[in-house]
Amino acid sequence: MKRIFPMTIGLFLAGALAAPQLSPQGIIVNPVPTDLQVRVWVDKDPSKTGNPVYQIGERIQVSVQVNQDAYV
Repeated sequence: MKRIFPMTIGLFLAGALAAPQLSPQGIIVNPVPTDLQVRVWVDKDPSKTGNPVYQIGERIQVSVQVNQDAYV
């Protein structure tokens, strides 16, 4: 019976030591100011109170409107 276990650990440790080091400063994004406006509403709010009531299992439709191109 072959012993693969020590070799597997060695390969794992070699991979862990070769992993690149990430710095939080490398992922900081300076966003550009924008006048993006987003409007979100659901299909069941007849009183327009912003407090719709749904039953468990009931379907919900969420709508979104933006004033410029955006990923939603």
